[in-house]
Order: sequence, then C-alpha cells, then structure tokens
Amino acid sequence: MLLPEQKYQYGLKYRFNGPRVQEYLTEMYERVLAPREKERAAAIFTVGEMPGIASPEQAITHVQSGKPLQMIFHFEHMYIDHQPGKTCFNYREWKLPELKAILGRFMEYGQDHDGWDSLYLENHDQPRIVSRWGHDGKYRVEAAKMLAMFHVTGRGTVFIYQGQEIGMANARKWAYDELRDLEEINHFDAVRDTRSPGTDMDDVLSDIRRIGRDNSRMPLSWDDSVNAGFSNGSPWIKICEDYREWNVASQLHYTDSVLTFWRTLLDLRKRELTLVYGRFTMLDEPSETVYAYTRSSDAEQFTVVCSFAPCEVQWQGAIGAGDLILSNYTETGRKVDGERSMVLKPFECRLYRKGL
Repeated sequence: MLLPEQKYQYGLKYRFNGPRVQEYLTEMYERVLAPREKERAAAIFTVGEMPGIASPEQAITHVQSGKPLQMIFHFEHMYIDHQPGKTCFNYREWKLPELKAILGRFMEYGQDHDGWDSLYLENHDQPRIVSRWGHDGKYRVEAAKMLAMFHVTGRGTVFIYQGQEIGMANARKWAYDELRDLEEINHFDAVRDTRSPGTDMDDVLSDIRRIGRDNSRMPLSWDDSVNAGFSNGSPWIKICEDYREWNVASQLHYTDSVLTFWRTLLDLRKRELTLVYGRFTMLDEPSETVYAYTRSSDAEQFTVVCSFAPCEVQWQGAIGAGDLILSNYTETGRKVDGERSMVLKPFECRLYRKGL
C-alpha cells in the first residue's frame, strides 16, 4: 500500500519498468523487427506506451536511432494537473512554463540524441483537451484551433484522437448512473463512503467532468441525427450533449470550422518538411501566457506563437519573424510599441515563415 489514506491504490510501482524491460525490448527488436525490416528495406513502425518514463534521458534508451522502438508515449504532460501521488481527481494548479519544461525538453533532447517523439494531447484515457487546457465556452473554436496548431507543429509524429479534429469537448455534466469508467465509479463510491448519507456529491461529479476518461469515450458526433449519427442502437455510453451543434457534418464544408483548420494544418505539415524534421527551439520560456517556438532548416524558419490565455495579452515576441501564413483569427491582434511587441487575442495562434 502506497497511500494508506486512499481506498484504491495505483499499482504502477509493481507493474511498470521492471529490471529487464530493456532486455525484452531489445530481444523483440533483434528477433522480430530487425529481420523484417531487412526483408522490406524499410522500418517497421513501433511505439510503446510508457507512463513510467519521467524524463527524456530515460526515454532515449528505448528510442535512440529507432531502436528498439521508434517512439514512446510518455505521460508527463498528462500528469501536469495531478497532485503528486494522488489520483487524477485531485487537481493541481499549473503554469505554462511547466508544460514547456516537459514537452520542450523532450523535443530538444531527442533532436540532440537521435530520438523521436510522439505528439498527442488526447486519447481514450484522457479528457478532451479543449476543455482541459483551453476553453469549451465562449472561445471554444479559437482554443480548439490554437491547440491544433500547437499539436501539429511540434517535433515528432502526430497522433490525433477521434473527435479532436472537430473540437469535441467534455460532457456538460455527468450523473452517477451515466458513468462507465471503473476509476470514476470507484472514486465516487470512495468519497461517498466518507460522507454522511444524503450529502451532495456535485463536487465529485464536477471533478469527473473535468478529468474523467468517460469524456473521451463518448461516441464521435457525426451529425445532428439520433445518437449523433453513431448508431441506430443504444450506445454503451451517453452521447455528448452538444452534438447537434458540434459534429462532423456541420464542419465538413464550412471554411472557418475547426475541422477545416485541422485539414489546413495537416496539409501544410505534409508539404513543409521543416515542420516535421526542422530543428525545434523554444522561445520565451518564462512566459506564463504564450507558448512559442521555431522550427528551422538551412533554408527556412517557421515561428509558432500560441496564446493559452482567455484574454488579450501583450507579448514581447517574434515581431519580424516573417510572413504570417496562418492564424485562428481573420484579423490578428494589433502590433504595438514600435513593432517590438504584439497583442494576441484570446487563445490566438499564429504561424510565420521566412527564408534564411
């Protein structure tokens, strides 16, 4: 037992990162993957889920030069809002420089040591990122687009989770009988057992709404028909309440939709290899509102500017970084102070390009 005060314990210590993990992975590569790569004259794609890896120094032993794995899923950025040693329902305030220190360091260390990253913000075990790091109210469109640019322009392979490309959000609320995830149910039951009968449990359901994995397991909202077009039957879990407004069909042919923005970004990444293989360099690491970096090659440089703030911010940043080629606002925030700074609108993102 790791935490006596908690009814349910994490078993990571006894299940992950045993002393022979590297030995087993190396054997798998040498006996299974390498012979087939030789036959095909091409690498076989591999990625390992490794929530116990806490640093790029630990990660590089598993991915250097694509051996024994090409990349891993680490979870350090997913733990950023968890109180250490406690379940995910125990919220921790965090600041943007902490996220830069995690993701930026993995990218920079990897590029200096022949490593490669996986880039993900959502999966079946995590809540919707627009609700978690962005805004699922007034600025939902802007926040979803900003997070898309932040996601697609990093150094690594991009993994997109179903619904992320249309800006799906967490459920507006959960009732106990709607829960399907065992961790959520156990958490609710454990807290209820510590309270007097009939005590209000809305705070617990609010925590589940914020971080619970059921949020990302609701079916993809295809259209505004029954069950969001997912099935004529009864889905195993509820449909997201906003499916009539937020669905694939409503965004498919709308030029200013989140889905169209994703398509534009992915097309740009495919055409501009600097956004894939270019050198990653963090900018203004101390900023608590703006996440900015460059991707550069010998011929060109891209500058990515992402505001994580729900309000206008003035940033002393990359004025003169080149031509603005993409933003999530039709009219970007004004430049001020003699071109030495810029004003970014709520959750504004910008992508600049210049030749070198």
